[in-house]
Amino acid sequence: MKKLSVLFAFFTTLVLLSTSCTKDDDKPSLKSEKQILGIVFNQFTPAVVATVDQDNKTATAVIPANGNITALIPTITVSSGATVNPASGTVVDFTAPVAFTVTAEDGSTSAYVVTVTSEGGGMGSETLTGSMSANRTLVNRNDGIDYIIDGYFYIEGNALLTVEPGVKIAFTGVGSGISVGENAGLRMVGTAQQPIILTGPVNNQNKGSWDQVSIYSSRSDNQFEYVEFINGGSDEDWAVVVLLYNAKLKMNNCLIDGSLGSGVMTSDVSQKFTGFDNNTIKNCERYPIRMADLSHCSVLNETSQLALNNRPMVWVNGLSMNEDFTLNKTTVPYAFENSAYVEKNLSIGKGVQILFSADTWMNVINSGRLQVNGTASEPVLFSKLDANASNWEGLYISTDHENSLSNCIIEYAGSNSTFKCNVVVDYNAILAMDNVTLRNSKYFGIGLHDDSIITHTNVSFSGNPSGNVYNFDTGEVSGSL
Repeated sequence: MKKLSVLFAFFTTLVLLSTSCTKDDDKPSLKSEKQILGIVFNQFTPAVVATVDQDNKTATAVIPANGNITALIPTITVSSGATVNPASGTVVDFTAPVAFTVTAEDGSTSAYVVTVTSEGGGMGSETLTGSMSANRTLVNRNDGIDYIIDGYFYIEGNALLTVEPGVKIAFTGVGSGISVGENAGLRMVGTAQQPIILTGPVNNQNKGSWDQVSIYSSRSDNQFEYVEFINGGSDEDWAVVVLLYNAKLKMNNCLIDGSLGSGVMTSDVSQKFTGFDNNTIKNCERYPIRMADLSHCSVLNETSQLALNNRPMVWVNGLSMNEDFTLNKTTVPYAFENSAYVEKNLSIGKGVQILFSADTWMNVINSGRLQVNGTASEPVLFSKLDANASNWEGLYISTDHENSLSNCIIEYAGSNSTFKCNVVVDYNAILAMDNVTLRNSKYFGIGLHDDSIITHTNVSFSGNPSGNVYNFDTGEVSGSL
């Protein structure tokens, strides 16, 4: 009897396990299909049917000229079990391309960009794709979106693209932008009353909703004037306006508003802004300006508003001087990622602030000359990157070319355990100092040699734990020069 009970329990367990496995095996899998199968605008007679491109995940439709493109009601058919957002049957503004997200039963998604234009020749929007290799002018076609750029639009050969005042260009997504080839040109000149506007899809007003305008050419007719770049910069390591190769660009009275990266940038020492006045760059997640070389900053000044960004500074990769130039004050500090070597004449104007990354330095060498021209009310500042950063190495003067520091503050340097001073004046080097403050060094305020040539007036010291003046030849430490 006991054996029968055990056998009965065993077979009961097998049946239950078999039933459980069968239920699990019979459970239907969630569907992964996520396509837009059709889009119809039934408010028109006859109804307008969109053309859907499954390969590129796009759809296009042309509505009658009298249609209200700002309030269309698309009826959208999607894969079985899927949903779409914005939902089918809701009112949608199609003045710019609209991104629709299809979500399958299993939660996976697919994005389609839907573009609607009005018929009637010049009154509707025109879509630009691919490339152009002959001169062309984009005109102000209507009060809404004039041109839609789907993907990247390449200006090639010797072509010049001219954009007239009041033109509004919408990009379809993060993979959309404009690229100007090395022999081509781009001239976008608006007015204060009729700026040129570059923006993303109408239903994506987030930063980085489109990519960038990249310029490879050095043509003198590359010019941006009264252009508004709204929510570009889809890559955090790049910018909305990027100069590459040997590019040159004059950019005045422009607005960059919103970027996941920076506002404008040069990528290496070969590029140059030929003008940069009265621009506003704001709401960038990184820097308003990134320059590959400090000499690129010679066009900057206080007329451009740069402060309203996540990292409010002009980020400079380094310095490779090929010409003399003057560095002027901007509305934010300059910040050095790497060390700088001054081999020509560098003048620094009043109020300039230069911040150094940890263990970097500025060294005046070979034929270089440094002239710092602060004022009592607007001294020049050399300091570390921020309050929590490690000290930088310092300012090294290694030439006899009438170097001068006037009305400036040099602080938080001396990180090098060999040179260990805010300022080092090398053998036979010449430095004139007037109204200079040397403070908060890691070790000493200033280091010199017996044959260093220093003239000084009103040099003050504070917060230098190892002493104010250090003689490298004798090891002597003194309180003042």
